[in-house]
Amino acid sequence: MKAPKTILTILTIALTLSSISIIPSYALTEEKLIGNGRYETAVKISQKAYSSSPNVVLVNDNSLADALSATPFAKAKGAPILLTESDKLDDRTEKEIKRLGAKDIYLIGGTAVLNKDIENKLKGNGLNVERINGKNRYETSLILANKLKDIKDIKEVAVVNGEKGLSDAVSVGAPAAQNKMPIILSNPKDGVEAFDKFIRDEKVIKAYVIGGTNSVSRAVEKSLPNAERVSGKDRNETNAKVIEKFYTDTNLSNLYVTKDGSKNENQLIDSLAVGVLAAKNESPIVLVGNKLNTKQRDILSTKKLNTITQVGGNGNEEAFDEIKSLQEKTVFEAKTVEELTDMINIASPNDIINFKPKENTVNEAFRMVTNKPITVNIKGDCFKDSYSRYA
Repeated sequence: MKAPKTILTILTIALTLSSISIIPSYALTEEKLIGNGRYETAVKISQKAYSSSPNVVLVNDNSLADALSATPFAKAKGAPILLTESDKLDDRTEKEIKRLGAKDIYLIGGTAVLNKDIENKLKGNGLNVERINGKNRYETSLILANKLKDIKDIKEVAVVNGEKGLSDAVSVGAPAAQNKMPIILSNPKDGVEAFDKFIRDEKVIKAYVIGGTNSVSRAVEKSLPNAERVSGKDRNETNAKVIEKFYTDTNLSNLYVTKDGSKNENQLIDSLAVGVLAAKNESPIVLVGNKLNTKQRDILSTKKLNTITQVGGNGNEEAFDEIKSLQEKTVFEAKTVEELTDMINIASPNDIINFKPKENTVNEAFRMVTNKPITVNIKGDCFKDSYSRYA
């Protein structure tokens, strides 16, 4: 019996040799995508995502703003996001492009971000190169949205602040890519005016506003079709709310743990690089500091993970271990209703309680209340007289 929130079950007597499984437990696989620096980490992500690909999206690792909207486009093209410097094609990235057997390379940003030497190097390797850039990040975002709609029908969009919404953009990158939503950038001065025609022409029916009113104003929110705000008090809580909104299933294939960029915004580059892989696996990215935010912990406590993947290192290790601990389980044995009630109160997420009454029967009504994903196995010889209510 699966319950996302509170479970209230009142039993007059337990069922014969039956069990109540709120959420089953299973083994957790650990993976690490950590290279010697961000370029190598992006290569490892690409290797995990694709055995081959005709397309690659290339971004400057120090110019996140230009690449904020790239993840949905990259996913639609079946392309990994690889990194390089502004004036030189990184050797590891070049080698990965060859391994993939890529033919078409999409450069995100102008020549100040990825200069002509990189373009010429790629062309010299026999590759087709297309540069995607506007006069600013907003125009680049619009161009990417139009390219996405040429591949996929667009009915929903995600909106983030184009100046200070870097963390919000990478939080929503994977679900946006998974759900074919372009990420459009709100200008603190002009809002989303640059996207008005696109939204009308594509008959967009839903907009997810990521971040609080200090990031995207209420006026912008009201101008959008059927807008829904997804936000928290900071980047980590907003990230938790994104996971809560777009990943409603209890069981998750994977969880990608990345640094939250609170110490250095450029640390968000790992989150950008892993966005396509996360979207392919329909799995969230959790942005972490040294430890989990309370809301992140609350949300992740309700999830069962097949795999947990650490992406990049040097700052997310403690939070990674904290998430692992949330998936661990303890088995309790209870023989009385009083013991059962006490164990439910002290149990952690994913724990198991085996309740076998001393006399093999229970003749008193009792209540089990929890908002934690635990398993309760009830064994006994008794009458059936029970009901359940979800709250």
